[in-house]
Amino acid sequence: SQALTYWTLCIVAWLWDLWTVFCGRILQFEVVHLQLALQCFAPFIIGLSLVTSRYWGRQQQSTLNYIRTFSLQDTKCAVESDRELIYQNIALLMRASDSELQTEDQATLLKAFEHRVRTDVL
Repeated sequence: SQALTYWTLCIVAWLWDLWTVFCGRILQFEVVHLQLALQCFAPFIIGLSLVTSRYWGRQQQSTLNYIRTFSLQDTKCAVESDRELIYQNIALLMRASDSELQTEDQATLLKAFEHRVRTDVL
């Protein structure tokens, strides 16, 4: 991981050097000033992008883990007394969406819903 980060930084620095030469020759910018500005801000930009991409990756992994282990029992309900009504609506939805589940009891329908979330959402 550290070697990959090192080589990534080397490649980015090389690309920035190419960019400054391009700007200096084609766009007639002062190369020294542009290189200085890029060298001053490059570590901050690279650091910020690494931190944000790492944070985004962790959030993605957390979301995937939550979906893979989804359970209705672990969900939070704002009004706990509404949980049974929500379960009834989920059972009604499952009966309407799958003709094979028409005669199943509520517990089986809730398990089918959990399975559908774990497999179809991903």
